[in-house]
Order: sequence, then C-alpha cells, then structure tokens
Amino acid sequence: MESSVFRVGVNAGEANVSNRVGSNTYAYKLLVELEKQTRTQHETVGPVDHETEVKIEWTIYLSAPPVGDMPKERAGWRYRVVTPAFLWTQWRLPLDLFFARQPLDVFLNLGHYAPRFCPYPSAVCVLDLGYLKFPQFFRKKDLYQLKHWTAYSVKQAKHIFTISQNSKKDIVDIYHINPADVSIVFPGIGKGPDAVPQKDVLIAEHETLKRYDLIPHQYIVSVGTIQPRKNMINAIKAFEAFKGEREKSSQRRPAEEAGEKENLKLVFVGKPGWLTKEFDDAVAASPVKNDIIVTGFVDEDTKYALLKHAVCSVLIGYYEGFGIPAIESLLYSVTPVVADTASLPEVVGEFGILVDPYNPEDIARGFEEAIEHQPDTQTRMQMREWAHQFSWETSAREMLHVLVDTFYTKDHE
Repeated sequence: MESSVFRVGVNAGEANVSNRVGSNTYAYKLLVELEKQTRTQHETVGPVDHETEVKIEWTIYLSAPPVGDMPKERAGWRYRVVTPAFLWTQWRLPLDLFFARQPLDVFLNLGHYAPRFCPYPSAVCVLDLGYLKFPQFFRKKDLYQLKHWTAYSVKQAKHIFTISQNSKKDIVDIYHINPADVSIVFPGIGKGPDAVPQKDVLIAEHETLKRYDLIPHQYIVSVGTIQPRKNMINAIKAFEAFKGEREKSSQRRPAEEAGEKENLKLVFVGKPGWLTKEFDDAVAASPVKNDIIVTGFVDEDTKYALLKHAVCSVLIGYYEGFGIPAIESLLYSVTPVVADTASLPEVVGEFGILVDPYNPEDIARGFEEAIEHQPDTQTRMQMREWAHQFSWETSAREMLHVLVDTFYTKDHE
C-alpha cells in the first residue's frame, strides 16, 4: 500500500477560550476528536486494488497561546501562534498564510470567519444564519461582521460544514450554494448518565441543587447564553401564565399535590451575552421573580446536574442552528419544550413538545403537558437512544472523511 501525507491548517480561535458555549464548544469538541482520531489512525483513499494510506498532519493557527485543555503538541500536531489578535482574520492571519508559507493542502475554519485572503483551498463552518433571519437581535458591529465576513468566507470556500438540515437549506437558498458542497456535521453530546451513579457524583449533584435551593423534578430549566434571540422573555411570560393558572386551580386539588406544583421554579443556566437589559428587567418586574433563578455561567458538571433533575427543559429560541441543550435534555430523559421553528423539530424528533415561540400561552401549555405526562420507562430509554446518535466521535470522523474526499483526492491525483 502506498502512503502519502495530507496537511491541514486549522483556524481554531473559536475553540481557544476558557468558558466555552455554543460555537466555542462545537469547535473545541471537534478539534479534540480530530486530534484523537489521527493520533495513530490513518485515512485510506483510492480503489481497493490501489489504496493509499494517508497520514494527516495538522497546523493549528491561534491568535494567542493554547489554553490548558487544548490538545497537546506532538509529531503531526503543532500550534502556530500568530499575533497580534486585532482584526486577526482580516489582516494578520492572511499575512502569515501568504508570507510564511506552510505546505498546506486545505485550510479549515472552525467558525464563520475565514481569513480575508487565503492562498489555500478552504473549508468553513457556518452554524446558522440567525443574523439574517433576525437582525434586530444583534448589536450593529456584530451584525456587520456576521453578514459581511460570513458572506466572503462562504463565497471563497470550496466546502461548507453546518449542523442541521435546516441550516443547510438556508445556506443553499441564501448564498446560492450547490447542495453537494455543504455537509452536515452534527454537534455531539457530552457525558451520559451512569448506569449506577457513583456516590461522589450523587453527592455533588445534591450539593448543586442545594446551592440553588432546588428540589429534584420541581423546576424547569433553560440552558443557553442570555441574548434576545433565545426568547427567554417569552419563557418568563409563559412561566407567569403557568403559575397563574396553577394558582387558580390549586384550590380544587389536594393540598400536597397543589403545593408541589406551585413550588415550581424556572432556572436560567448560561452566561450573559448581549442586549440583556430587557431580560434583566423582565426578571426584576416578574410577579413570580422569587421563583426565577439565573445562575450565570456554570461548568459542565453543574449544567448536567441541573438538566438531569429538571421536570422539563425549555428551548424556544426564534432560530436555532441545532439546539444542543435539547439533545442533552433527552440524554437524561427530560422532556424538552421547544420552538416549532428552524432546526428544533428535526433535532428532538418525536420526543419533544413543540410550541409557538411567539405565544406565551402556548409555551405554558407545553410546560403543562411536559409536567403532567412524564415519560414512562420505555420512552425514557428511547429518548436516550435518540440522543446517543449525536456523537462528537462520529461527527469528527464525518468531517475528516469529507476533508480527505474533497481536498485530497482532487489535489493529489
């Protein structure tokens, strides 16, 4: 069998941060898996009677030294730190690519922004087009960059990666891209529940709930960065409506049952993003503000503990490229109440409750349905099976195959 080297440059700035959310997590998890899968394994291309073993060598481009949990350097995996970071993709990175020429076969961008000029064939990850669908939910500077920098990145890319069928359709329709040049590489999920949880894990989960004064299965959880597109104000309005209806009907139910239901909390888990004043004001002015908890950014273990013990989750953003929290919710057999828009119906399948994100009363109806109809044992198992189809290992393998098939076979014939 013949052997050959395939050299990949990666713009991994999106992954090189400490408190990762959303697109940072997507870039980081894929980067970790790509390194792991090419540490000892090689790709094989070509017909069976003339196969070529392809060894992949990586150069990871960053604007700052790699943070502590980034994959360690090794033979075939090295970092190139290019400074300064100011307008990095617009001038500094292109300058380095042109004048410190590395022998690269493809330049992969693990985010929307490719270098403004690039001497190599490129691939780019475009996770969603929410900034075009709902521009009012973005700051002017961010909107300008998302619109114009993504447009040139897509235009110059030889291949595009995205995260759902819905996002692929939008990219094809809006940017007039050949569908064959867009591949779906789903986000994955993190750790799943242990068959028999360890004692220290159970103690840590108990401490997490105690910290936020929560009782298992007596709170609704929302996971995501606090920003207008996530539609969290309507989640608050729905919770207010839900609590109001519960209070009206509590007199007609046994005191113990009524008490359990009316003690429900709404928990927002996620760091502040942008344009958060309206959200902050809505929480402060809510008649049920004592039952609303905003945790800020939390680590992965805390997030999973809060998801695992919720009575249901809520993800009703106006536009989601995928919706990782909904899948993470299914991993713990917790029913997600999700918007009936964009990618969310595709992501949750038959296991989520779809609601109109513009209608707080309908969202409240979703809460009621999720709480009153908790999944049985068989459904809980099916929910976990559905969630497990989304794996970072599988996604990285798919990305790797597309890179080799698209860029190696055409340029090494």
